[in-house]
Amino acid sequence: RNMKSTMTFALIGALGLLMSQAQADNREAVGTAFTYQGRLELDDSPVDGPCDFYFELWDVESGGSVNPNCIATYTPENPITVTDGLFTVVVDFGTGVFEGDAYWLDISVRCPPGGGPWAPLPPRQRLTPAPNALYAGNAGDADTLDGYHSDQLPYAESGHNHMGEIWVGLGHGLYITSEGPSEDTFWASGGRSGVMGFASGSGWHFCRGVYGAADGPVANYGVLGATSQGGDDDYGVYYIGGLGGTGKMGTSQPHPRDASKEVHAFCMVGNESGTYFRGSSKLVNGKTVIDVPEEFRLVTDCEGLTVQVTAMGPKANLWIESKNLERIVVRGEENVEFDYFVNGVRRGYADVQLIRENHAYVPEVRGVPYGTQYPEALCKILVDNGILNPDYTPNEQTAARLGWTLKEPHEKDTIPHVGPNGDRAVDQSGLGQVAQFGDDQVSTTHTPEVQDEN
Repeated sequence: RNMKSTMTFALIGALGLLMSQAQADNREAVGTAFTYQGRLELDDSPVDGPCDFYFELWDVESGGSVNPNCIATYTPENPITVTDGLFTVVVDFGTGVFEGDAYWLDISVRCPPGGGPWAPLPPRQRLTPAPNALYAGNAGDADTLDGYHSDQLPYAESGHNHMGEIWVGLGHGLYITSEGPSEDTFWASGGRSGVMGFASGSGWHFCRGVYGAADGPVANYGVLGATSQGGDDDYGVYYIGGLGGTGKMGTSQPHPRDASKEVHAFCMVGNESGTYFRGSSKLVNGKTVIDVPEEFRLVTDCEGLTVQVTAMGPKANLWIESKNLERIVVRGEENVEFDYFVNGVRRGYADVQLIRENHAYVPEVRGVPYGTQYPEALCKILVDNGILNPDYTPNEQTAARLGWTLKEPHEKDTIPHVGPNGDRAVDQSGLGQVAQFGDDQVSTTHTPEVQDEN
C-alpha cells in the first residue's frame, strides 16, 4: 500500500479564515491555530473516509534530528474526514512558535484511523507567511494588515506586532501614528535590525528609507535612536554613506549646576570633509618633532595638510620646517611652549562637490506652505531664489521650469499630518508645515508674512 500526496500542500485560505475571525470582534484574540488544506491519494486514487493526521514542525527542509530540529508536534483529537481526496485540518502548535523564522511541516497519515502504522507524506511542506502572521495577534482591523487603511494610506494603530511580514504596494510601506500623550509610536528590537527601511524609485525628488516627523510643543524627535550601552562601538544612530541635513547639527549635555537646563553645542560647517588633531609641545634647542597619531594618519589624505602653532608667553618666532603624515617639524628662535592645531582632508573625500543640483529644498504639494520649520532667514532665501512665493507656497513657474511635479493636497502618496482632532492634512516633507485642521491652523515655528508690494 503506497499512500502519497499528489498536490503541493500549502496554507490555502488560512489567512482569510483568521482575518474573518478577527473582523467578527476586533477585541477578541485571533488565537494560534491555522487552517491547512490538501489532497490525499492512495495508489493514485483519491481517498474517501476518515483518517488520522500527525503534524511535526521542523526548522530544516530535510534531514535533521528530533532534538533540536523538531520544534513542535500536533495531533488532532478526532479523525479528519477526507472527501474525494480533499481534507481540511485546523492545526495548532500553541503560543510562542511562529516568530518569523522559516519552518516546514512534516505530515504523516493513517487510514483507517485508530491503529496501524503511520504513512509519511514527503517532502516536508514549506510554510507560507500566513502562520507567521499569527505573531500579529493584536492586529485589530484586517484592513491594516495589507498595508492600506480605509483612507488608502498604510496605517496601523499602536500595539500591533508584524514580525516577518512583507507589504508591497504604492505609497508608503507603513505609516504609524500614536495619539497618546506619552506613547511610543513604533518600538522594535532584535538581534539584527529593529527597524529597517529601504526605498527605491524614479520620477520623484528623493526616496526615504525611513521617514520620521514630530510636531509638538517641546523636545520633538522625528527619529530617535538610543543605545543602552555607552561603549565606543555603540551608536544610537549609525549611518552608512553620507550624513546630511538642512538644519543644525548639535549635541547636548546636562547643565553642571542647574537641573532644569541642558547645554547645547553645535558643529561647525566648512567646505571639506576634514580631519584634525591638536596638542601642546615645547621647543628644545630651537626644535621639536610632533609625531602624527596613527588614527589621524590612517584616515587623512596625504595632500592638503595645514598646521597652526601658537606660542605661549612672550613674543616668539615659530615656523613649520616640514610636514607630512608621519611627523611635523617645528622650529623657533626660543625654547618656548606652544599649542598646535593640524588639519587634513579625509581620505577618499578630497573632491567633494559643494554646489550641486538641489534635492533638499524641493516643494512637493501645490498651494501648501513649505519649509516653515526652517529659520525665517532661510525661508526668505527660498523666496529670493524663486522656489517659494512670498506666502511660502511653491512657485509653480519655478517648479515647471525645473521639472518638479507638484502634487495636489488630496493625493494619497503625500505624507499626512495628524491634527489635534485626528484630522489629516498634507505635510510637505518636513515637520511643522502649516496645515489646516478644521477651524484651526497649526504651525510649529512661524507663519510667513506676506508683504504688500504695492
